Amino acid sequence: MKIISFITEKGGTGKTTGAREVAGVLSLVHNKKVLLIDCDFQQNLTESLIEADQEKNIFRAIKEKDLKGNIIPIERDGKHILDLIPASLNLKDLEYKKDSVDMEMIYLDLKKGLEQLQEYDYIIIDCRPDMRAIERAVLKCSNYVITPVEAHLFSFRGFELLENFIQALKKDLNTQFIHFGYINRLQNDKEILEATEDVRNSFDNILDTPIRDNLKIFKASQTGHFIIEYSSTSNGAKDFKALTKELLNKWQ
Repeated sequence: MKIISFITEKGGTGKTTGAREVAGVLSLVHNKKVLLIDCDFQQNLTESLIEADQEKNIFRAIKEKDLKGNIIPIERDGKHILDLIPASLNLKDLEYKKDSVDMEMIYLDLKKGLEQLQEYDYIIIDCRPDMRAIERAVLKCSNYVITPVEAHLFSFRGFELLENFIQALKKDLNTQFIHFGYINRLQNDKEILEATEDVRNSFDNILDTPIRDNLKIFKASQTGHFIIEYSSTSNGAKDFKALTKELLNKWQ
C-alpha cells in the first residue's frame, strides 16, 4: 500500500482534479484498489463523485478514530470503481492546539487507521491548501506528496518556495516522503511551451508529463465521472493516463 497526498499552499491550482483523475486512472485502467480521502472542508472532491454532507465522513473518522467505518463505495451501474471517505464542512471548525503533541496524536491515530486498510493498493488524500495539524499529520503518513504547478513564472516561483518549505517540514516531521510536482493547465502555445520546458528543466522533481488545459476535465467532474470514463480519447484522458503511468514507474 502506498499513501499519496495532493497539497498546495493556495486553492484553484487543480489539486483536487489531480487527485481524483489519478485515482480514476489507477482504478479503471490499471485495476488497482484505490481509496480516496477528502480532507478539504470545501468538499469539491466529494461533490464531484457523490452528494456532499454524508453521515460517513473524515470529520467523524478523525473524531471517532475510525477510518474503515467511514468508507463509502463509489459504483457505476452496479460496478464498484473505488472507495471514498467524504469531506465534511465541520473540518473548517476542527481546530487543534498548535503544539507538536496535538499533531503527533492526530498522526498516531491516522497512522493506526491507515495501517488497518492494507487491502488497498493506493490511498490518495486531497488536502486543504493549508499546513495545520491535519495536513501535517497526513504528510507525515504519506509516501509521496504531489503538487500541481500552473505553467507561468509566478507559479514556478511559488513551487520553489513550497519545495523549500516542504523540505524543512520533512526535517521537522522526521519523515521521508518524496515530493513531486507536475505542470497543470498547460496552454497549447509555442512560447509558453518553450518557456515551460526551460523552467521545468531547472527542477529535479517536476514530472515530465504535463496536463494540457482541457474543458472536458471540468465537464467530467460536473457529471460525477472521471475523465477516462467521460471522454477516453480527450487530451485530458490521454494526459492523466500518461501522468499516472509516469507516477507508477516512480512508485515502483
